[in-house]
Amino acid sequence: MKSLMRILLSALASIVLVAGAVVPAHAASVSFDVTKLTAKDIVVKSWDCYNTTVTMSHKKSGVRSWDVYTDITKSGAVVDYVDYSSSGNTKTAKSTICPWSNSDYGTYRIGPSSIFAAPSRGYTYVDRDDFTKGTFNVRAHVKSGLSAKRSGSKVTLTATAKRYSLDKWGYATYSPKKAKFQVKSGSSWKTLKTVTLKKGKATYTTKTSKKKSYRFVTVKTSTSAASTSKTVKK
Repeated sequence: MKSLMRILLSALASIVLVAGAVVPAHAASVSFDVTKLTAKDIVVKSWDCYNTTVTMSHKKSGVRSWDVYTDITKSGAVVDYVDYSSSGNTKTAKSTICPWSNSDYGTYRIGPSSIFAAPSRGYTYVDRDDFTKGTFNVRAHVKSGLSAKRSGSKVTLTATAKRYSLDKWGYATYSPKKAKFQVKSGSSWKTLKTVTLKKGKATYTTKTSKKKSYRFVTVKTSTSAASTSKTVKK
């Protein structure tokens, strides 16, 4: 579609010039630039397609009408595109992402864009690529669990984590490098220990004679969402 639009606009410009049209020396400058591209992250909880809203900001001068076509890429490959128009959606568009394997988790790039703009006066058309870029992430949903056992003044915490695996069509063992055992301290949470899970599991023992509230959290990465377990009192 982008190539077809280029051909049509180039042909139109050629016809005008051949007809002998003269562009006034004082004609206003014509420009159109994409200034920002953003999109909401996606969290995958099932083997399905997901929509995200892509927002485009721009600035223009001397333009009567315009169209912008923006690529969505993953690891250099185009997986979708969104389009904007002066006669339609000028700021937001929906992109549909269909992750089919765990390799589809990660960072997606928005842009570059192809711009086609017609001038308010004269015959200087904008027909170029704009390399403004943005990103969003597609992450696996993560579930974390926590159990606690007390033996005298010792409390042993056992944490587990699973994340949605597109390769297995369900939740599978997840072993993040950074996860935290936390204890409630007043109105906030204090980290007791930062751990690396092995085979989706981690344990930690703390000494306290008082009954306290504990939780377990995994941090967000480029491929996995953050998670927080239910609170356990022991």
